[in-house]
Amino acid sequence: MYEEGLQDVRRFDIPYKAKPGSLPTFLLVDRGDCFFTKKAWNAQNAGAAAILVADDKIEPLTTMDTPEESGNTDYLENITIPSALITKSFGDKLKKAIDNGDMVNVNLDWTESLPHPDERVEYEFWTNSNDECGPKCDSQIDFIKSFKGAAQVLENKGYTQFTPHYITWYCPDSFILSKQCKSQCIPWEILCTDRT
Repeated sequence: MYEEGLQDVRRFDIPYKAKPGSLPTFLLVDRGDCFFTKKAWNAQNAGAAAILVADDKIEPLTTMDTPEESGNTDYLENITIPSALITKSFGDKLKKAIDNGDMVNVNLDWTESLPHPDERVEYEFWTNSNDECGPKCDSQIDFIKSFKGAAQVLENKGYTQFTPHYITWYCPDSFILSKQCKSQCIPWEILCTDRT
């Protein structure tokens, strides 16, 4: 099913929910007008099983991100359908096939999206000594604390491979006693001690 926009799918008065026993409905929409997440939320509310967003220009694909929008964004945590950004050329091919009345069968396959050559999901976490930077960092720390147990179980059972990264800075001698250096940096003397 193709819709030009998806500001609010309810305006179309079309049910996208698949009938029992039939294939699920994937909704193809154009990029623009509203955030990716809003398109996914509207598609989900209309009954679609997944949403494909066709880029509106020829360019390398970007990662769809959570919007920094004001107002009610509670819906972000309630999106359960998969979504993907596709190239303009692929979107144009799908639209042409749909316009011609061809049967279009789409399979979503995430195997190329995640690096997992050994059948494990590999993920990384980057942090630094400046992790006391306000609400955003507080949220990050809360996530780390709540995800710790699940991460350990996933790692111990061999489902994931986790690689942490901790960024440190070198402080020049003239700044070693500064507040910033004391809170974020490791003095060169400490880095060099006991090295053989």
